[in-house]
This record gives sequence, C-alpha cells and structure tokens, in this order.
Amino acid sequence: LIERFGANHVTVLCTGPLALPFRAVLAQKNALDYLALDSEFAAAPGQRLLADAVREARRARVDGSTQRLGIFGHGIAHSRSPRIHVQPFDRIDLPEDAPMDALLGALRPHYRGFAVTNPFKKRVVPGAAVNTLVRAENGWSSGNSDVAGALAMFDALQVTSLTVLGDGGVTEALRVAAAKKNVTLTVLKHDELTD
Repeated sequence: LIERFGANHVTVLCTGPLALPFRAVLAQKNALDYLALDSEFAAAPGQRLLADAVREARRARVDGSTQRLGIFGHGIAHSRSPRIHVQPFDRIDLPEDAPMDALLGALRPHYRGFAVTNPFKKRVVPGAAVNTLVRAENGWSSGNSDVAGALAMFDALQVTSLTVLGDGGVTEALRVAAAKKNVTLTVLKHDELTD
C-alpha cells in the first residue's frame, strides 16, 4: 500500500493478537498512529498510549532517539512498574499465554529494550527470572536489577530473616540475594495465605 499510494497516504489499524508487532512496524512509517487515551480505552493488547507517544516525540526532539522502549506484563494497568520506570515506555499489556519468543522476535528491530513484569519475568528466559531486556546483536541481553535492589535492602535493614507474601517475579531476586547475604527467606504463596 505504501509503495502504491505513498508513505503519507497509508494508515493501518490493527487489532487482535497480532496488533502489537504490526503496530510497532507500521508506526515507523504511518503518518498517523492510533493511540489510546489511557489503558482503559485501549482497543487491543499493546495499543500505544497517548502519553507515551508524546514523551517519545519530546525525547526525539532532544536527542534524536526514535527507537522505542517498552514494558510488558499482564494486567499492567494495576502494576507499579509503569509508574516506577522513567518514561517513555510503551505500556504493553499482553494475554498471559502470549507467545513471547515470536513476539520478542517481531519487536526486536523496533525496540531498544523492555522492562519485564509479571507473569513474564520467569517466561522470557527459561530457568531464570529477568526484569530487563536490552537489544543485542543476535537477540536480547537479559538481566535482573531486582537482585541489586534486594542486596541493597538487606544491607540497609541488616535483616537475618525475611518472610515474603507471594511468589512473583521479585521473589526470585530475593532468593538470589538472600543466598548471597545468608538471609533466611520464607515464601508464602498466595494459596497458602489465610485471612
């Protein structure tokens, strides 16, 4: 369509499970990007929010950067992660069973990196919990900044034991940090908790 009509005359609206990779590719060439006012108004998983597009445009004017950053998770509107991370991050809300390998492959040319929140921290790299992906030459470089944060917390609080409510992605980082600091860690899973 772009070849036939010209780049400034074609806009494609994608919805459904393939919306996110298509939107990432097409937004690079579209004259118009369909945005959601906020996550409650998103028409499809991963639809870009107006605030994120505005922040990216401001950043591009300052340093010429146009490659996106994203944060993905499930139920991301209720997550603290988008409020913690410095913007601009596209907030990418995905179904729990999203095909992560295929999705990361499709998004790799268009994103510099991702912050990862649950339930994907344990699914992005099998056998590990990661919260950060940075585009590398042949794929993604992964890391977990939660470990450094947990180590700093243990140092600051001088704890010898800790009880964690829930077994989410941060719990993996707490396990690693507790082993390094010889802290006894007790994890109570949600189904073990009582009123």
